[in-house]
Amino acid sequence: MRGTINKALIVFLLDAFVFNLGAFAVITLVIVIPVIIIKAINIRKNKTKLKKRLKSCCIYLAMSILIFTANGINNKIAENRAKILIEACEKYKKINNKYPDKLQDLVPIFISKVPAAKYTLASNKFYYLKTEDSHILFYMHIPPFGRPTYNFEKKQWAYMD
Repeated sequence: MRGTINKALIVFLLDAFVFNLGAFAVITLVIVIPVIIIKAINIRKNKTKLKKRLKSCCIYLAMSILIFTANGINNKIAENRAKILIEACEKYKKINNKYPDKLQDLVPIFISKVPAAKYTLASNKFYYLKTEDSHILFYMHIPPFGRPTYNFEKKQWAYMD
């Protein structure tokens, strides 16, 4: 069981805090757990192996649930931090009659630092685009696509892809 727990822990850390995809959790739910269950059914007469396989299923199921939970929490954190950045940009505009050219312009008067969007190693930044007619804030919800975008001129959220 120790080996299964270690594998599940490594997959959890990679999927939830490095890649932030949920892909490993989906693969585990769709492929790994059914394979373990089929193998368990085939050896159901050996109670020791059967219990071991069923415990493995439970560990991998718990890991998958924890990955989805961690990803959901990280996305909620990003959403809340985006609201703070939007509020800071609006305050900046109120004082300067224009939105900032870059998020770093908000430091240190409006915010102490530009926060990371999430607690992950990949896809953890906020991006800010300034064009001639718009200012857009976005972050990666589900890498590599899935980017919620906030348009300051329209004051509304949309999804880039």
